[in-house]
Amino acid sequence: MLKALILIVLTVCYIMIKNYLEGRLLKEYENSDEFCLSSLAVARKCSTYDIFRTVAQDWGFSDAKVEDDFRRYLRTGDIPHYISSYVRKHIHDTDRRYGSMVHPGGSLPRSWSA
Repeated sequence: MLKALILIVLTVCYIMIKNYLEGRLLKEYENSDEFCLSSLAVARKCSTYDIFRTVAQDWGFSDAKVEDDFRRYLRTGDIPHYISSYVRKHIHDTDRRYGSMVHPGGSLPRSWSA
């Protein structure tokens, strides 16, 4: 009887710790530049490469720089500061929430209504 009770307590503790850590990691990921970039691309119905090109045009960068920066992003996951800045300025909460597409329901991103 005691062994069964200990097993139940340990199982409950394991589940609580697992849920806490997963929630914490999810919050950190949802605030990451990578998540914001992919969420903005989904909300705008375009690719991340299209986001790179749009931002580079705004900054007046050459196509070669866009290609180099995008290749580096694909290889290493490093997002250039000008992309991060643009994405954080232009993403809406609905876009961020819609980016994961895990939970059904909810409204469409504001950028889709245009």
